[in-house]
Amino acid sequence: MSTTTDGPEAIVPKAARRRLSNQVARAYRGTYGARTGLRTLVRAMSVQMLRAGSSPEAIARALSDVALKCPVVVGLPATRNDAVDASALPALISEYSSEVAIEMNHRRAKFAPRRQDTPSPESSR
Repeated sequence: MSTTTDGPEAIVPKAARRRLSNQVARAYRGTYGARTGLRTLVRAMSVQMLRAGSSPEAIARALSDVALKCPVVVGLPATRNDAVDASALPALISEYSSEVAIEMNHRRAKFAPRRQDTPSPESSR
């Protein structure tokens, strides 16, 4: 639940927070496919939050806060070699969230109406 000065507060809904917490726990334990699932979930949540008007920075902070407060990550040691390090989870989530913001900005720029240069009345003389 982070605030930003240039957009509404980035709030992770309760159900989404629970899903993200479960996925963070899976990634932390090194469950098969958990990193891909984490990326997919963070990207989907980021799109929804961006469309709601939150800034990319506020979204990254809000989603990273969920990872930092995940009870499994806080309380248990990682059990597998391919597990994501607890300190790396917020950065990973922030990276995934930022990818979405960049992609959405590129799409907007690609499909934004282009200003056509019209000749001025003086130049046509």
